Amino acid sequence: MAMPEPTADERLRALPTAPAHRSRWEVLESFAHVRDYLGPVVYGVLPDETLVFIPRDLAVRLATVCSVLQTAATWGELRARLPAEVYQEILWITGATDPERVSFKAFYRRARRRRPRLSRAAARRAYAALDPRQRRPLPEDRFEATTIGSYTDGDWPAWPNQEMLGWVPRPIKERYGEVLDSVFNGPFLQFSVADEAALVEAFTQHGYLCVRDDELVGKASGW
Repeated sequence: MAMPEPTADERLRALPTAPAHRSRWEVLESFAHVRDYLGPVVYGVLPDETLVFIPRDLAVRLATVCSVLQTAATWGELRARLPAEVYQEILWITGATDPERVSFKAFYRRARRRRPRLSRAAARRAYAALDPRQRRPLPEDRFEATTIGSYTDGDWPAWPNQEMLGWVPRPIKERYGEVLDSVFNGPFLQFSVADEAALVEAFTQHGYLCVRDDELVGKASGW
């Protein structure tokens, strides 16, 4: 049976480790066939009338993450609907994996030392009654995306406009792009809608397959 094609993220992770002073995008730019790592590109016009290009794999991933963050009602639903590595990233961002937050497994093991006949169900009730800051999220716990500081600050997940700084070929950036600074999240690349046809042609000349998909790009950008 044929193996599935690796995603853009998987191809990126397979690249050589970037030196401390260089980002993965800077390393990626050094490859002659960068498009082979990123795959097809989708682009679209956002409600703020800016034009954004995103590697399709990344767009699908970001759109999924943003949708789940906005609609998941519990931590269990969040875990069920997100890729495992994204869920683990959220646990890390929120501090849920910090050493001072005891896991249920560790809590149950300690409790059984004191009460050998303690049932798992009783231990789970006692664990759920702990201050949420002392334990890890349970599937039934209410989830609110606003509890993720990096999300509310705009630092996570990836911002497509900022990602373009890294993967868009330098000649395209220099001819059509404008690098701006956001108040809190650093520099980002902006393209004018007026240059849409010229940009698509330029990306095509660099070997990219471009497909317009305003809905996917909007969802991936958090709109």
